[in-house]
Amino acid sequence: MKSSLKSSLGEKLYYSISEVSRLTDLEQYVLRYWETEFSQLKPAKNSSGNRIYTNREIKLILLIKKLLIEEKYTIAGAKKILQDFKKIDEKGESVFIIEPKNSSSGSIVIITNPENKSELLKAIQNIDNSSEIFSSLLESTDLSINFLAENVFEMTPKTLSKYKNENVKMTSLISEQALKLKSLFELGIEVFGSKAEFSEWLKDQNIGLGYKKPAELLNTSTGIDLIYEELKRIEFGATA
Repeated sequence: MKSSLKSSLGEKLYYSISEVSRLTDLEQYVLRYWETEFSQLKPAKNSSGNRIYTNREIKLILLIKKLLIEEKYTIAGAKKILQDFKKIDEKGESVFIIEPKNSSSGSIVIITNPENKSELLKAIQNIDNSSEIFSSLLESTDLSINFLAENVFEMTPKTLSKYKNENVKMTSLISEQALKLKSLFELGIEVFGSKAEFSEWLKDQNIGLGYKKPAELLNTSTGIDLIYEELKRIEFGATA
């Protein structure tokens, strides 16, 4: 089914509900019901009143399916994870749905506009390895463990140290945040030339971010995306 899906996606601009049902292995009534529950899933209709789905909507359906059926989230829980999907899509950014190498882990990572996709994909292949991910993250920043724990991940420094040293199984949200931060820090070092310079920039008020300090926005996925966009502006000539 997966190989058939991969070969089929991207071949057309629009798909009928019967085609989507076949591609996703879901009944048509399930697809129609999910439209009533998930505001992000709103396929257009043609002149005959029939639903027409884009590749973006099929990918969203696959993510909903994974959350509800494979990971056993409630609808409310799945809605919480998907709350940023509409904002991401409206900005015209890419959404990548990555399944870990070990499918039994059930982890999901949603990455928007990664600058170095190959490095992120390489990290995601070992997504259960919290020690490797957090060690790599801490090596890419001058921010202290205490700051990252309390102000970014909203956990105790002891818990973060445990993730770093003991290879503890992570939730999908923590692993996503850690990987996005690593990608952000690598871009910051590239733009500013050093970890120290980038760390100082994170602590200063920024006009482009509404006079907020970038470091204050690191605790949410949306905040990380805003900082990423500001770094890209600076990289291409805007004032820091």
